[in-house]
Amino acid sequence: MFPWKLLGSEERSVDVKIKGRHTISDGDALRAVVLDGLDIGQFPTWLVADAVRRGTLQTVLATQGIEGSPIQALWPATRYLAPKIRATVETGG
Repeated sequence: MFPWKLLGSEERSVDVKIKGRHTISDGDALRAVVLDGLDIGQFPTWLVADAVRRGTLQTVLATQGIEGSPIQALWPATRYLAPKIRATVETGG
């Protein structure tokens, strides 16, 4: 179980341990569970923006701010990297 990283006072990161019966590491599966009203979840904005806009999901910790997790890129070792992958990696996203 990974703790949620929230921004506390003075913009310092605070680890909050969330206790639950299940841990779901797949974003699409977690989104489905939350949309069914069975749990809460921490998501990247792009994964739930449409549901929040439609009102089927509600933001509950917006005022605390949430520190993002780093994103890691992995690609095959090759001399001929696809241009779109090279551009993404070189620009950081």
